[in-house]
Amino acid sequence: MDFIEIGQQFNNAGVGNKWHFEWLKEKDQNEVSFSEWCKKINEVGHCSCFVCPKKINYGNNGKKALKKHADDKVHQRNFCELQRTSLFPGSKQLVELCHTLAKDRLALSKLKMERTAATYITGHGVAKTMREELVAKLNKNYFSINVDEATNNNGDKIINVLVRVYDDEKKKNHNCSSRFKKRKHIHCKPHIFVFERIAG
Repeated sequence: MDFIEIGQQFNNAGVGNKWHFEWLKEKDQNEVSFSEWCKKINEVGHCSCFVCPKKINYGNNGKKALKKHADDKVHQRNFCELQRTSLFPGSKQLVELCHTLAKDRLALSKLKMERTAATYITGHGVAKTMREELVAKLNKNYFSINVDEATNNNGDKIINVLVRVYDDEKKKNHNCSSRFKKRKHIHCKPHIFVFERIAG
């Protein structure tokens, strides 16, 4: 599917309601901009919701077609699910909450947290503790490991790992998933590489 960007030429012939990029600035009832889920595609009279995913025919009703889709319960559920499962989806809202509730507004007005920074902190900070806890569980309980190996365009091997271990403290099975990148010059079996990475 070819997306059309602002300033790019596209065919509007025979369309009752011509496309306007200003429509994407509109917000739905949840204050979500249409630009967060909608893009113009290279198809006469149509745009696309990349969250659902679904083509939207705006040729007859124009902007109303986008509003109708935004109010659709399936779309709202899909969008909420996407926000919930994205990396640190609530980081922006958390900072806004701090701004609102904190007494020292001057200090907190400079507080920032970006998704990339939060991901870095998790990957290089929290991950160490989580790995140590997982290794401790693996050393004293039965476990299973599923390994899936694929190769990217650079020739690096991407190894997806699912570890399932019995947690004797919580008395239930615990699932943990990870993704490792093995450089093409490293020669070892995938399961050996995974054990080395998990053990730290």
